[in-house]
Amino acid sequence: MGILLALLERNRSGKGQQVEVTLHDTAIAMLHPHASNVLNGGRAIHTCNGHPNIVPYDRFPTGTVPLFLAVGNDRQFRTLCTELGLADLGADARFRSNGYRVVNREAPRAAL
Repeated sequence: MGILLALLERNRSGKGQQVEVTLHDTAIAMLHPHASNVLNGGRAIHTCNGHPNIVPYDRFPTGTVPLFLAVGNDRQFRTLCTELGLADLGADARFRSNGYRVVNREAPRAAL
């Protein structure tokens, strides 16, 4: 947010801005889904760039450059599958909701 405000000010006044952030605050913010899972009686799983509670929400290889997919709800998942020509994947009972996709995390990832 600070960077965006600094860019806005630069565009308005032509003057540079100093943006100060702490690594600690950033690290804590990045831990949010993992920490809340553990604190609510769950466990933290290693997901690399992926989200522990949303699938698909990760980096995927393509024929040219990697692509990050952040599919936030079930309708978006079905739409993504349809657009990729994988409508059967979007209709698969194992992936009918995000909860099912999280449990079967590797299968939709492999298919995509």
